[in-house]
Amino acid sequence: GMVTGGSVAGTGTTDTSDIDVGTSDIDVQGMYVLTLHAATTRQDSLARHMTRWDAPPLHWVMATNLTHMAGYTEEDLVEMGVSPRAIELKWHLSHPTVVAAFLGHLRIWRTIVQQCKSKLGPAGSIYSTDACWYYVLEDDARVVNQRIGSSIKTIANIPTDADVLMLGRNRAMDLDPFTPTCGGGLAHAYAISAAGAARSLEVLHGRIYDAIDVQWPQWFVGYDYGEGSERSDGDDEREGSLGGGGGRDGDDGGGGGEGGVPRCALGWSNDVTPVDFYNRYKALALPSSHEGERVIRGYHPIKRTFGQITQQSAEEVAEAAAATV
Repeated sequence: GMVTGGSVAGTGTTDTSDIDVGTSDIDVQGMYVLTLHAATTRQDSLARHMTRWDAPPLHWVMATNLTHMAGYTEEDLVEMGVSPRAIELKWHLSHPTVVAAFLGHLRIWRTIVQQCKSKLGPAGSIYSTDACWYYVLEDDARVVNQRIGSSIKTIANIPTDADVLMLGRNRAMDLDPFTPTCGGGLAHAYAISAAGAARSLEVLHGRIYDAIDVQWPQWFVGYDYGEGSERSDGDDEREGSLGGGGGRDGDDGGGGGEGGVPRCALGWSNDVTPVDFYNRYKALALPSSHEGERVIRGYHPIKRTFGQITQQSAEEVAEAAAATV
């Protein structure tokens, strides 16, 4: 089993002593990896790397590149989900790599939804199954904190309401196997359910323009742009105060720290805060998220399961080097 919370590496068993009510184990059906046609060295390297674990089937997905972007009409981009306002601002010309990267993830999400619907048939619902989870990776992702030879096909002790597991990031000092995250970030590696993919597609359609690491988590339950954003806008009369996740499928969401959902105001770096994002979006009349729209439930683990070639810690680099001996 996976080393997340109570899962015991290499034994295939689970220590149930620390499992809270409302958690379950899920089987990951496949692994989608965003890459480029020309990135054959990266593809070969990642494929060899994955043979060290019992991993789900690996599927390469060709990312949207600058050639694709140049061939799309503005109408094409709007149909794909890019913000019409961003098109007006010629964002696709000034920020083509940002938009292209996001579109690659959207393509994977659509594939996951379609596959799950086909798997379940007309009587099934993607919102009431745990049988449609997938890894989504970028081609520089690397497995970390997992014993060589162990299985990464199962993720243990995840909250039953989870849509997304941000497996490329974690926070120090967390005690639960998975902790709610509304700062998101580091989208080089995550697990997502078909329901999470569908919710992400729904809330982000027509609103895409920024980096996925920055923009996607703004629609996570509990996200908060922070002081100085909507709370001080006299013309913003959307429901309640910030921090709530809104309701979905009959639940009331989690608001401002209630029900264990944190109110987060995490920035992309120490120098850029969510308020900066919000003020920039508002000045450019670009869409930002509001309470009631933040319906994606994201979690991060005690220890991340995937690093990046360029972002592994010293301990993870040493572990990887030892594993190759």
